[in-house]
Amino acid sequence: MGGAEAPLRRGHQPQQPGGALLRPRPLCAGRAALSPGAADDEKSYGAEHPEVAIGLGNLAALYRDQGRYEQAEPPYQRALAIREKVLGAEHPDVATSLSNLAELLHAPNRRSEVMRRALAILLKFTRSTGHLHPNLQPAFGNYRSLLKDRSLSQEEIFKRFAELGQEAGFDSESCGKLLERVSETGVETREGV
Repeated sequence: MGGAEAPLRRGHQPQQPGGALLRPRPLCAGRAALSPGAADDEKSYGAEHPEVAIGLGNLAALYRDQGRYEQAEPPYQRALAIREKVLGAEHPDVATSLSNLAELLHAPNRRSEVMRRALAILLKFTRSTGHLHPNLQPAFGNYRSLLKDRSLSQEEIFKRFAELGQEAGFDSESCGKLLERVSETGVETREGV
């Protein structure tokens, strides 16, 4: 058969050349399994490259999915810092990093602060491009839910959204129309704002 490998049979253990058995790595050994890749990314690209931020975000998501929340926050924070420095504080990828971090945080005040910042970035993107960002509706819904969980009235919630819209450069009327469109019909990225 030359260099072709024989198919594995049930119960057969994979072997290295020379016959030594390979040890399967359990999925939950996330840090051990991903750290060499993250270290390779840093060596290949440099410590502040967007690829490193992606790897850190993936590692943090793995920790989050395993319920290892305290271990997940530092890689999320570092990924956010890299993206802010390299891409700029108002880039949509920064908003994605903020949204991921907000999902991790359990303290409602911290979470709403992070979600507010992510929403502000997406609103600025929408104003500057004239098109709704695809993540605007989920960010809007998440922030609205957080505010509702804090027992704020609909009027107070709308006031907070109006303030965000004005900070992003929308006038009151345009902001109201945008918020109505996002909350009722969802985001359609093909149409202009």
